[in-house]
Amino acid sequence: MSQAIKDGYKQAEAFCLMMYRCKKGHQVLIWNSRDGVTPFIISCRIHDCREECQHVNLENDYYCPAHKPSTGDYVFVDLTIDMALAYRLQYVERNWCDEMKGMFGTKKKAVERLAKGDMESFAPHTPHLTRWK
Repeated sequence: MSQAIKDGYKQAEAFCLMMYRCKKGHQVLIWNSRDGVTPFIISCRIHDCREECQHVNLENDYYCPAHKPSTGDYVFVDLTIDMALAYRLQYVERNWCDEMKGMFGTKKKAVERLAKGDMESFAPHTPHLTRWK
């Protein structure tokens, strides 16, 4: 049983520092700042690498609820509706096509429906990877 579970949290990875690694060997340490699930696979965040990073060495996740990330550190936070709307606005602007127009009608409706779907995917704690400011 993880220390997070022993301390009363619902998720074993709550407040843990976790290592992710891609096939090229790039590694990124990410802190989960919440009592919520985290993805097993993320896109590599190193330069122009297009590989997937997997959560590795799960047994070495380090539980540290008092961790204070430094500026630029990667952190999982709970996705907010404002974050989802901003992300989906960029997504729709980049990918708008006849097929999307047929599905949603307008860009505004596409943004709103996609963001709502993002919020519901892991509700109430949808993970969002960001850089600490």
